[in-house]
Amino acid sequence: MYNAFLGEAANTDQKSTKNAQSYLNSKVIVDQKLNASITLKQTSLGALSGRVRCMESVQIIFKRAVASDVDFEIATESKGLVQYAVETAIACKRENGSVTLALQA
Repeated sequence: MYNAFLGEAANTDQKSTKNAQSYLNSKVIVDQKLNASITLKQTSLGALSGRVRCMESVQIIFKRAVASDVDFEIATESKGLVQYAVETAIACKRENGSVTLALQA
């Protein structure tokens, strides 16, 4: 399985937007019909500085993954973000798709 992991921790809106766009541009997975998943770290979308915007970005990326039949995973290694990762996964699940949650805290 190919696992797309993009973006580093974002501490500005500009970096957060750039990272979100990188996830959305990973259409090579669909075009090449790869057995793949997108692993997203919320810190790459600004979770440490703006959780509302981060949640919006996660849901957009999640919906695109579901529509493209690509597996979606939220991963966190930060003890302080575990609850937020769980809340985000629940919000995505409500959108009628499958989400994997990987917690290392």
